[in-house]
Amino acid sequence: MKINTLTRQFLRNDLLFRLLNDRLHLEPNSVALGFAIYTCIALWTELSLARLPLSQSFFLVSLQAFVIFPLAVLLYFAVPDFLAKPFTVLAESDSIGETIDPSVESYNSFREKMISSINSLLWIALALLMIAYYWYYRLFTPVPEDPSQLLPEEIRVWIRLVLLLGYSPLLYMGVLTLGRILVGLVYIGRFFQSFKIKVNPLSPDGAGGFGFVGQMLITSALIATAFGAAAAGLVYVNLVAGKNPLGRVEIIILGLIYLILTPLLFYSLMWSPHGALLRAREEALKPLADEYQRISMQSITAGKRNIVAIKSKTDHLVEIKKQYELIRDLFPIWTLDTRSLRNLVATSILPAISTLFSGFISGLWNTISQALKLGKP
Repeated sequence: MKINTLTRQFLRNDLLFRLLNDRLHLEPNSVALGFAIYTCIALWTELSLARLPLSQSFFLVSLQAFVIFPLAVLLYFAVPDFLAKPFTVLAESDSIGETIDPSVESYNSFREKMISSINSLLWIALALLMIAYYWYYRLFTPVPEDPSQLLPEEIRVWIRLVLLLGYSPLLYMGVLTLGRILVGLVYIGRFFQSFKIKVNPLSPDGAGGFGFVGQMLITSALIATAFGAAAAGLVYVNLVAGKNPLGRVEIIILGLIYLILTPLLFYSLMWSPHGALLRAREEALKPLADEYQRISMQSITAGKRNIVAIKSKTDHLVEIKKQYELIRDLFPIWTLDTRSLRNLVATSILPAISTLFSGFISGLWNTISQALKLGKP
């Protein structure tokens, strides 16, 4: 996997990435497939030894092994390059101007602070701490509805160890990925607010050279929505089975990821770039507005001889107004067209709405069922 300079700086303290990418030269797809096969075999083995009906857990096991875990691995590899893209693309096109935020010294100092924050050892320490806690939780505390509790004691520990060996690197990847996303998105949002960005209104992408930011928003928002949909699906499955969805750790984690990332993505990749595009348009329009005001304030003495001067002034003001409207309409102010943006927002809120309705529908169904039972002779 080839990575650029800024991406590598984001990963310089990540020993697992250096092992998988630099030493073993494994592609992200291969790593994701390996984890999918490993966790699938381990989970099905646990259920088989516990003699539980496989049909009841088919959806949950398939969702974890072939959707959630591979997606976590792919995001682990893709997120650093994703976060570096706005800075590398705009730097290569020489579109980053001077700072407009008094609290930011220069782009280079801003960049170094971002690298230090994303690459902080605190994220690795937090990941290792969570792994240690998870091992303690799974090995030494009773886990509600854990299939391994149905196994003989001599097999139970080994099954849990096999699962923990697979879950530990996934947990490490998940913590670092979430930390990088949270910090990186905050810095991307602040970047668009703190620096002048050169905009090319005739750029082929139709967004003044910011089209790639719109594509980043679409990709990331859909991934966040997928996490939300997974959480909504698990909520529905547990409600149908008569179980409390909040008793499942994965539902809480997926739900929090969706609820935190979705608004942050729209802020950093939609609203902040929107502000940068507006500033660029205002900067292009300001000379024309000033010139219009200057010409309109010029006084012309009354008299027949000044009719030509009045007509000349009027023609001048009309031409300035035409140019003002041309530039105003030419400059884009969003990284996506309005229709695509509306569709994306509507798609992103679907998991939240469906989760709310799943609880309502479940409660309604239980009420109807109880009413029918009471009505029977």
